[in-house]
Amino acid sequence: MNINFIPNILFVTLDSCSVESAQKANLVNLPKISRMRVAETPGNYTYSAHSAFFIGNLPRLIYGNDYLPGYNSIWRSIQAKSEKSSLFHFSESNIISFHKNVGYDCIGMGGVSFFDPQTSCNYLSSLFDTFYYSKDQKKTEATRKRDLNSFSLDKLEIIINNISNNKPFFLFINAK
Repeated sequence: MNINFIPNILFVTLDSCSVESAQKANLVNLPKISRMRVAETPGNYTYSAHSAFFIGNLPRLIYGNDYLPGYNSIWRSIQAKSEKSSLFHFSESNIISFHKNVGYDCIGMGGVSFFDPQTSCNYLSSLFDTFYYSKDQKKTEATRKRDLNSFSLDKLEIIINNISNNKPFFLFINAK
């Protein structure tokens, strides 16, 4: 790491959320964490996009170049061809392994089938020390009309209560 402190990291992805839908939604808590930024993902569906995210290839920002002031990338493999100003440089195969190796407790949660640990071809959840999986819900009339103000992350309180105060954490949340 090229920083002088070890920050806790919250990495949230909003699955299947177009810019237009996100801008119309009443996401009351998101602005408390960060402002929304328009970007294009390197994949065209959940699995490919998250595989890219986990090797440090985050969505390309449409307006502006810096994810954080002075950094045009957050993670960058030391094997990458181009030089970017990055907060973290890693030699591991993915950013989760990197954070584990430097002492982070890596926790994830998600509900889309690509995070199902029971499916052998889905390796994404196996990258984490602990992964909380909530099965996909079938699209029914009730879920199509759900109240966007009552978005539920049913295991988030359990996860937060189990985070150690003695160790930095990398918390990934895939919300849909």
